[in-house]
Order: sequence, then structure tokens, then C-alpha cells
Amino acid sequence: MLLTEWNWDDALEVRWEEGREEGEKRGRNEVLELMEQGYTPEQIKMKLSLKTETAGK
Repeated sequence: MLLTEWNWDDALEVRWEEGREEGEKRGRNEVLELMEQGYTPEQIKMKLSLKTETAGK
């Protein structure tokens, strides 16, 4: 038995927050990986900004 009523707005908010946290985690891991490969901060910034620009197309 459910003790509370299902609320779509709350469910969507939780899902959005979980997705944001997962994206941040993946981004941090990607930056660390590039740093380990010897990329400079400027190169990492350029590489990631190019990746996000093409992801939306």
C-alpha cells in the first residue's frame, strides 16, 4: 500500500535532478581522463565545447 499519492511533478523533478547529477559525474570523469592524457586546460575546454556544439545538431 502506498502511503502517499503519486505526483508526476515531483517524479519529473527527481528524474531531472538525477540526470543532471549523472551528467556532471560523466563530465568530471571525461575531464580527468583528458588531463591524464596530457591535454592542457585550454585544449580540454576547446575539445569539450566542440563536443557540446555538435551534440545539439
